[in-house]
Amino acid sequence: SKTNNAVNQVDSRIESATAFIRSQITTHEFSLETLADIACLSTSRFTHLFKDQIGIPVRPFIRWCRMRVAVTSVLSGMT
Repeated sequence: SKTNNAVNQVDSRIESATAFIRSQITTHEFSLETLADIACLSTSRFTHLFKDQIGIPVRPFIRWCRMRVAVTSVLSGMT
């Protein structure tokens, strides 16, 4: 189990992948291989560590980020 000071401590490799996803969400299709490369991990290790660190698998995370962008766009008046 995690100690209190470890809560919200995301592995820097996963943090770099999530930052990349967020920064490229409107212009990029993401492959697991590319994201694993950014994190300097194998694809299988990346997918396991991502879910462990973020709490959901990579694909639902990407969908969630896209949905946030879409909702924000609609709320700001875009079609």
